[in-house]
Amino acid sequence: MKLKYWRFLLVFFSFNVLYAQRTIEFSGITWWVKDSRDMTKGPGNNYWSDDKESVWVDAEGSLHLKIRKVRDKWFSAEVISVKPFGYGDYTFFLASNVEEYDPNIVVGLFIYENDRREIDIEFSQWGNTSDVFGSYTVQPAPYTQENHHRFSLGLNGTYSTHKFIWTEESVLFQSYHGHFQNLPHPDYFIEQWECKGDNIPLAVNEHLHLNFWLYTHNQENGFANPPINGEEAELVIKAVSTPFAFR
Repeated sequence: MKLKYWRFLLVFFSFNVLYAQRTIEFSGITWWVKDSRDMTKGPGNNYWSDDKESVWVDAEGSLHLKIRKVRDKWFSAEVISVKPFGYGDYTFFLASNVEEYDPNIVVGLFIYENDRREIDIEFSQWGNTSDVFGSYTVQPAPYTQENHHRFSLGLNGTYSTHKFIWTEESVLFQSYHGHFQNLPHPDYFIEQWECKGDNIPLAVNEHLHLNFWLYTHNQENGFANPPINGEEAELVIKAVSTPFAFR
């Protein structure tokens, strides 16, 4: 009886911890908000905050993710879709100029199940001020020209659209200026790249992630590096569109 009782308590408290996790509604999707106030978590050994000062949806329906310093710690922000969506078109409408961020800041737009089932659009200089900001990646590593592509954006404003079209055979990435479901004219084009091969992930249980975090490099304690400029930063995402949820 005692064993059954403790099993019941374990299930009860595990359920309530999961149930208590903060959620938000954005672009017609329910998202979990990541939180790890007292421990670092990946990517980049960051601290993550689910405070409304770190993650919120404004009156116009845009999502805000903020990197904040609270006392002596820097906190990053991430949301994760409650449901996976499967193969199809994932489109992200950004309302921030990602080329204006500090070199240690990373913007991630990606689906993830594990380190071998992941498709990434990322914007960062990875701590190197001479690097270009854009990258498309289909995991896993090692990164070669077959599964990883870097590019400059040359943004002329805050609005840009980025997408990937995921099938069983390939992942086609696209980026262009403005907010459009599809490229409206060649003048809006930024970049396009297609990945094919055996490492294209199968649609199993990959959830959609949107994150805004600090890169870890050349730091003995392994914690994320603060922004070089010492300033907080904010990412605004106007909307996302996804395939229909299959679970």
